[in-house]
Amino acid sequence: MRETRKRQVALAAPVIATVIGLAVVLVLMATRRGPSPEPDLAAPYVRVRSGMPEADALAAVGVPPRPAEGSGRTDRGPVRLVAEDGTAHFPNAAVTPVDREDGSVLYKWDADGQVAGWARWWDTRRHTLVVVFGPDGTVIGRTPYEDTTAVAGR
Repeated sequence: MRETRKRQVALAAPVIATVIGLAVVLVLMATRRGPSPEPDLAAPYVRVRSGMPEADALAAVGVPPRPAEGSGRTDRGPVRLVAEDGTAHFPNAAVTPVDREDGSVLYKWDADGQVAGWARWWDTRRHTLVVVFGPDGTVIGRTPYEDTTAVAGR
């Protein structure tokens, strides 16, 4: 009878060790901090409001805007307009864009050279948020876009 008991313990030991090992791995995986998640641009879109000063809008988004290179244009590929509020863009035929050192793009009316406003961009893997400011430095429009190729590849 003692032999049977020893044999049972000998056979159970590898199973017990495997179960304990798996438990340790699962605990480590659950507590391991991976890379920080992408910022969610839906919440900042809701927080940024027309008439809000630029400093407040930047704080409402909570992550730094990306520098606009090439007058704010990107090579994202096909995008879908998710929503639009206020003056979300200026007509390309009526303004001249100027990249600024702070990463924003200034727009001047072609007709009189006056400042129409400027824009800032925020990007994640799937979304772009554009916020447009008027000459007085307050938000006059906001637009979120969704990258349709990223959505298709979910």
